[in-house]
Amino acid sequence: MSRLKDFYKYKTFFSLLRITKKYNELFFSDEAKLTGILSIITIILIVHIYFEIPDAKLVDVLKNLLNILIPALIGLLGFIIAGVTLMATIISKEALKKIDEINKIEKLAGILYSFYFEGFIIGINIMLMIYIYLVLYIPMIIDFYMLLIMLIIMSYVFWFAIIYAITLLGTCINFFFMNIYYSDK
Repeated sequence: MSRLKDFYKYKTFFSLLRITKKYNELFFSDEAKLTGILSIITIILIVHIYFEIPDAKLVDVLKNLLNILIPALIGLLGFIIAGVTLMATIISKEALKKIDEINKIEKLAGILYSFYFEGFIIGINIMLMIYIYLVLYIPMIIDFYMLLIMLIIMSYVFWFAIIYAITLLGTCINFFFMNIYYSDK
């Protein structure tokens, strides 16, 4: 079990990722199951559109979709930054000391790291979408398999970011009650 003083040495995203094992949530959590279902639905819808309309029209549809999603994800990133700021400032010194005394600081670090992890997922998502948006300006025929690979990656990462952000709302509520509980002990 780590103590509060031990977390000073974990300064990078990947060192905290290794300690908290948040990467497991990307594929083996309840959020991942729902993400898989929503991704399959999204892929089916876009593949159906692929076979129904000409390539030029499909490119326009994808560009319009990305024009909506990229700013939405940037806004979601702002929400996550505000959330982690609120979480970091809401916990009292007394609660923090008590949590450290009973060796539960790893759980607290995991909660706070969830916001960092979500920010990373959103950042990857934004970069992928911008890249794909720019690629759509290259005149070419959209290959079905290229579209399928792009859809699998993009829809999974997008839906995971949305669903994980929603679960962070519950985390904030639990964090609030945890702070009160440990402050009173």
